[in-house]
Amino acid sequence: MSETTTRPASAQADAQNARDGADNAAPASAGGLVSIGGNYQVDPKRSLPVYDMPGAKAYVAQSNSEPGKKYFALVSIGPMPVRLPILQALVGLTNANFIKLVHSGIVVWPGDSEQRVIMIFREPGGARLTGPDGRCTAWSYDQVCNRLIRPVIGVLRDLEARNIFHGAIRTSNMFLPSDPAEGIVLGDCASSPAGYYQPVLNETLQRGLADASGRGKGGTSDDLYALGVAIITLIQGEPPLSGLSDPQIVDRKLTQGSFYALVQKQKMPTPLLEPLRGLLNDDPHERWELEDLESWLGGRRLSPRPPEPPRRAVRPFEFGDHEAWEARGLARILSTNAATAYDLYHKGEVEAWMRRALGEKNITEIVVGELQASGTGSRIQREPAVVVARCGIAMAPDGPIRMNGRAIYPSGFGTALTEAFVNKRDPAPIAQMLIAGLPGNWNSIQKKHKIEPFSPPMDLEFARNLLERRGFGFGVERVLYELDDSVPCLSPMLDKHYVLTPMDLLRALERMAPTKSRHGKPIDAHIAAFLMVRFRKLEDWLLKALNDEIDPGRGVIAMAQILGSMQERLGNKKLPGIAKWIVVMADPAIDRLHNHKPRQKTKQRIEELAEQGMITPIAQALDDPSMMNQDEHQYGKAQAKFARIVDEIAKLEDEIGDPTILAKGFGRELAAVVSGILGTFGISAVIGYYFLGTF
Repeated sequence: MSETTTRPASAQADAQNARDGADNAAPASAGGLVSIGGNYQVDPKRSLPVYDMPGAKAYVAQSNSEPGKKYFALVSIGPMPVRLPILQALVGLTNANFIKLVHSGIVVWPGDSEQRVIMIFREPGGARLTGPDGRCTAWSYDQVCNRLIRPVIGVLRDLEARNIFHGAIRTSNMFLPSDPAEGIVLGDCASSPAGYYQPVLNETLQRGLADASGRGKGGTSDDLYALGVAIITLIQGEPPLSGLSDPQIVDRKLTQGSFYALVQKQKMPTPLLEPLRGLLNDDPHERWELEDLESWLGGRRLSPRPPEPPRRAVRPFEFGDHEAWEARGLARILSTNAATAYDLYHKGEVEAWMRRALGEKNITEIVVGELQASGTGSRIQREPAVVVARCGIAMAPDGPIRMNGRAIYPSGFGTALTEAFVNKRDPAPIAQMLIAGLPGNWNSIQKKHKIEPFSPPMDLEFARNLLERRGFGFGVERVLYELDDSVPCLSPMLDKHYVLTPMDLLRALERMAPTKSRHGKPIDAHIAAFLMVRFRKLEDWLLKALNDEIDPGRGVIAMAQILGSMQERLGNKKLPGIAKWIVVMADPAIDRLHNHKPRQKTKQRIEELAEQGMITPIAQALDDPSMMNQDEHQYGKAQAKFARIVDEIAKLEDEIGDPTILAKGFGRELAAVVSGILGTFGISAVIGYYFLGTF
């Protein structure tokens, strides 16, 4: 990617562009430098910790065309993937207050020889505003307005125009500019999933209730909330609620509301209270937008409505070691023990507390309705964990879906599955939430409460259907790639390859073929699922053949047809390694032939074709209709001949055994000898004719 390229029309195009320099990349160029894109070089021996990000390490970089300018590289170290769909748009974005991405690509990184995503940035000029602890010299009101708020508004304008959520606005991800009088430079937002490493303090109340991987798609409103937290941090010289754990911070926000929890004990300049009320409003539809903040900077006073604190019960609901004072907090603690919570729901204790202690009549009726509906639902809908999850959604409609110890918004399931797979954790608890239809339930509850959800509704019914289908190309692997367009193919066999596109896959398989062909097949569950999403031209009928458990030979042919189709559509580049890999595993397909000579001929033919490196001719040779028909015809003739021989032996045995023809004793002895000879001859004739081709 370069600064002059235009933005692709699809995420797949972004992924292909991200591969720039990967295919011919050597681990290092002269002098130990890693080359990328022909113009940039990275020095893997010179790290720059000041620019490190949670999912990436920084190194010194240089440009061949602009040797006088300072650059650095962020090298992805995972395990979470880079935000590939936004890279191209960021390359095309130039704003003095946003760190400049000039190029990105994939190279073989020295040391571990893994393919890694590298992003080249211009150095911002100064150090970070704060360290991870958020402490710094306090800023004045004027400094906050001119060097923080005004620049960030401009950056968010540019990001919003490109439909990009930053997700990492915090003082530790802001840099001082070269000129101290200028505004801050906002740091990277692409090296990890949006909001994944954002502290709970900087997240809205709603997003903070979810798992880091389950926060879902954010927007400008969420970035503005984070800006509000940054304002408080710089005015005070430290973050609000310092010393509290993440659960304690969430509890404070739940019981007091974000504005009161974060501002109440702080000495804030009076003029800043107005924008902070707007930015930290827990109702996303009442929260200030960019226009509101710009109007305030221009001198217009908007007098935002003071956020209403959450309705607080007259007494807490006690659950184990926890207690809740409001509905969202209760939904949160009940999800920690579904079996016990299920009993409390059915005994009416939750309903009684909500009516008498909390006074939430409307929410209570919706919860009771969900409880009753579950009693007449399917078996899975009656399971305690599902019932508690549904009631929790009804109780906290703006909260995440909670089940199996997970808390995920509908738009966060893709990242949550990615996190499970890259960390080698069981994805089943997440899949069960989808199978239970909870995202659909979450969507319907929003309508019952007559609210517009802050997190975008997603129709994930298709995901449930995919999970219920077995075999290659379906299941949880398919759902992973359908829901997360940033994730590379996570097949275990791909080892150190970063596979984003079908072309990447062919190249990786070709490189691995000499060693992998001895241990497995070129298509596993992950690769099949990956291709169904990233190679949409793949025919469904090939998947059925790939999953043929009765005829394993059909599966081999299907693999050859799939790889051959990819080869044809992606340029017909010769792939002798993959071709020979298919030959190695072709025996089940060849064994479908009954006659020895056609088998031998087919084996010889595909070995010759493999040397040419073209895959489709091999698939055609393994599934030649004329040869198969001829083989079946000859096989039928052999069966018929065998049946005639068996009949003749039986008839002869009957005649020889007739006492009128031979003496009884001699006849039996002769019958045994003759029938044995004839039986041996008949069977040998059929075997020789059919399997050895000698008759």
